[in-house]
Amino acid sequence: MSVIDELFALQEQDATIKEFQKQVADIPKRRAREEAASDSHRAALEEAKAQLAEGDARIREIEESIETSRANVAKWEKVRAGLKSEAELRGMTNQIERAERERKDAELRLEHARAIVAAARESVAAAEAQCAESEAAAKMYIARLNVRLAETQRRLAEAQSARAALVSPLEAPEKRQFLSYYERLGRRFWPVAVRVGASSANCPGCHMALTASKLQEAHRNSLLADTPEKMHTVSCDYCGRLIFK
Repeated sequence: MSVIDELFALQEQDATIKEFQKQVADIPKRRAREEAASDSHRAALEEAKAQLAEGDARIREIEESIETSRANVAKWEKVRAGLKSEAELRGMTNQIERAERERKDAELRLEHARAIVAAARESVAAAEAQCAESEAAAKMYIARLNVRLAETQRRLAEAQSARAALVSPLEAPEKRQFLSYYERLGRRFWPVAVRVGASSANCPGCHMALTASKLQEAHRNSLLADTPEKMHTVSCDYCGRLIFK
């Protein structure tokens, strides 16, 4: 295999590795998004429960005020029965009537609060169902993502091992210049090595025009591909990619 074929084989393998690396980086993000969605449903459930608890507390408060009002009215009724003066009777009667009005207002508020609590209980039930459904679906999806992640990591490790076998022949002294250039440029551009078509005079990477001398050098390299010690790196003047014919 010529040095050109070896470089392109390495580049193809690196493309596979890059794809696996992208998936390995992406899967945990997808898993985190799924977990965040479940968290939002749990938060909605907790909020619904908090509103229900607040409503229950409000009902207890109103019920206590009603009972207190009834107890006061009963006590004042007894007091009024023993009063003699007209002024005292009138004052106690007004106090009892005021307490009765307040009790009736409280009973209306109690009815309204109970309606709110009934709606809150329905909201809690709906949120619980949605949360359970969401968590079950998330659990299954995350389990699939975990399996996929493990499989992708395994394939990535295999691809990286295969890459080492492809790099080995390029580490020969007569080929090392191409490998060094490829790995250095690969940190900034992708792909690194490109082939110029027979009828093209542009770099396939950046699409800028190549000089005639550059094309001739690339063609010469292709003729000397089996004798890499006679070759030299030919690169695009604009993007620096390795140019081959």
